[in-house]
Amino acid sequence: MYSYSAARPAFIALLISAFMLFTGCASVKSLVDMQKPDAKVSGVSLSSLSLTDVTLLVDVDVSNPNSIELKAADFDLALSIDGQKLAAISEPDMGIAIPANGMKTVQFPLTFTFKEVAAAVGGLKGKNVLDYSVDGKVKVDVPILGQVSMPVSFND
Repeated sequence: MYSYSAARPAFIALLISAFMLFTGCASVKSLVDMQKPDAKVSGVSLSSLSLTDVTLLVDVDVSNPNSIELKAADFDLALSIDGQKLAAISEPDMGIAIPANGMKTVQFPLTFTFKEVAAAVGGLKGKNVLDYSVDGKVKVDVPILGQVSMPVSFND
């Protein structure tokens, strides 16, 4: 004979299993639909200035179009003045959290001396304005896609 009380625990277990299956599928779908994040140098500003050196702050915006948080892995940036590489910064394994469907701005200081500028551009004599650029790459760990490398650049 079939008992109602015996079937109840089995029915509850079936409901719980179905709920876990459907919510798990939504998580899997968000992983399968992963999109590449984007990165750009959004600005360069003066941080400090002395008689011997200059420190610039480089702002890098990393945006995440996905529904899960991502981790920015590596940042490699180089400053060039009049086409000559002057300073570089490499920050491996940063692990900075990029919020789901959001953006994070990360600042990096680049310090160089006036002597380095003069050597890089063959002297400052007769130069009122120096063109500079920041180039590099940002790597972000993305589930399914792996580590994604994005070029970044800024010219002034």
